[in-house]
Amino acid sequence: MNPIEETYQITANGDVILDPSLNHEYTGEETVTDTALIIIVGVLPFFIITAIGFVLGPMFDAHSGICVLITAMGGTRFFTEYLKLWVGRFRPNFYSMCEFNPDPDSLQCTTEDEVLMLDARHSFPSGHSSMAFCGMTVLSLWFLGKVGVRRKFLFRNEEMQHNDLGNFQNATYYKVTALLSCLPFMCIATYIAASRVRDFYHHADDVIAGALLGISCSFFSYHIWYPSIFSSLSGIPIHTLLQDIAEGRNAPSFSMT
Repeated sequence: MNPIEETYQITANGDVILDPSLNHEYTGEETVTDTALIIIVGVLPFFIITAIGFVLGPMFDAHSGICVLITAMGGTRFFTEYLKLWVGRFRPNFYSMCEFNPDPDSLQCTTEDEVLMLDARHSFPSGHSSMAFCGMTVLSLWFLGKVGVRRKFLFRNEEMQHNDLGNFQNATYYKVTALLSCLPFMCIATYIAASRVRDFYHHADDVIAGALLGISCSFFSYHIWYPSIFSSLSGIPIHTLLQDIAEGRNAPSFSMT
């Protein structure tokens, strides 16, 4: 644990100056509770990927998508907890959580709750932020893979496929589809992360670090089981592609349209 002396200063007159960034009130209330977080970023993505993968996806799609989710969330959780223990940064409501006594003669935490005392030193990185951006980034990549960044959306009317207006409308349709594939999920992750600053559980840079950690683990995990979202074969599990090549079949196609 980092020494408690780092949280205050004593002037020449004997006055105790507390760190204002650690002096926010601890109420125990959270905008997004741990249970709600698990449901939103874990259970919900699991059912979405499973349902769509089985119904609309190519072979092994649901299995590969779940593997991506579990690997990403497991890696994110591991690195988050490791960094929390190693860094030991104080939360913005540290004084309130540990019931710090600012009396010059007894400058120490007075709480008898050891779990709360340890949790007060788990500010960096934000676990809610890392898990939220992990789960929502996995969903975003999974849907963007189905949309296909390089996949062309053509009209059913072949006569309009080479028409300038048709090309413009196709491009617009792609942009809207790609935006809707990730924007709602990233907005949810941003809301969860911002709530941690609003509730005084984390500093702003804790949230940013958590978000980057979750996004990084998601990108790494996704590309173990799927080609790049910029590939013409995006959204098709690598396992499926390898099996089709081995058995001499053409690569499957997938379209959300």
